Amino acid sequence: MGTKSLVIKTQQVVVRGIVSRKILSTKNGISHTGLPFEYIQGHPWFEIMATTSVSATQETYNDIRIEDGQHYLEINKIYPEDKFQEMLKIIKKAGQRLTDINKEIKKKQKTWNKEESFVI
Repeated sequence: MGTKSLVIKTQQVVVRGIVSRKILSTKNGISHTGLPFEYIQGHPWFEIMATTSVSATQETYNDIRIEDGQHYLEINKIYPEDKFQEMLKIIKKAGQRLTDINKEIKKKQKTWNKEESFVI
């Protein structure tokens, strides 16, 4: 499990008079298979989902799926600022949960990762 922070790069835009954000990129996220079981069994949580463009370049984008499957931050999509802030708040809370869980995992690894012999 990495200790790098998730980075979400955005561009501020105004669309039809509504302040919004375009999602430009994400970096340092973890996919579902790299997340601890305790994290994905609780709430909130998020994961990075790699999606491949169907264009000739076959670009890969790292969208963010938030716990319930209802919320996504998709690369190149524009979100009203209030909706973006709502999702960002969930992602930050989930990120703190992941940090706390990873600390507990490190503690377990220090005390549990050892050899043992059983004589029967």
